[in-house]
Amino acid sequence: MLRASGVNWDLRVHRPYMVYREVPVNVQVRQEGDCFARYQVRIQEIYESVRLCRVAMDRMPGGSIGTRTPIALRPPRGETYFAIEGSKGEVGVYFISDGSEYPWRAKLRGPSLVNLQILPQVVRGYRISDVIAILGSLDLVLGEVDR
Repeated sequence: MLRASGVNWDLRVHRPYMVYREVPVNVQVRQEGDCFARYQVRIQEIYESVRLCRVAMDRMPGGSIGTRTPIALRPPRGETYFAIEGSKGEVGVYFISDGSEYPWRAKLRGPSLVNLQILPQVVRGYRISDVIAILGSLDLVLGEVDR
């Protein structure tokens, strides 16, 4: 949503995590801020994702792949927030923990509710028939909004 309105913000670039510290990400930005710009950003992101997959495959070391997955994750004591770049925007996880494997509070922040909150400002001045396209361009998952 932001990148289709000219805001050059991407967590993979501005707060890199995992391998994004080593792999350059080309942030897709459009200036128009309309439905078509949001569509263009999504299409450009598909091409960028394919490029990132190819870079990852080229850099992947040879040999067998195997790892041990922990049965339980122990978030650190206190409050923790971690965000990743999702297909619709920032996906965040918030924990309050005493250091055990069961946090006292866990909250997932999906991007759909945040994207929906801009709707009154985006539709102002448009016709009812335009609202359908605008709503579709927000790329919402209503089950995520309901959470």
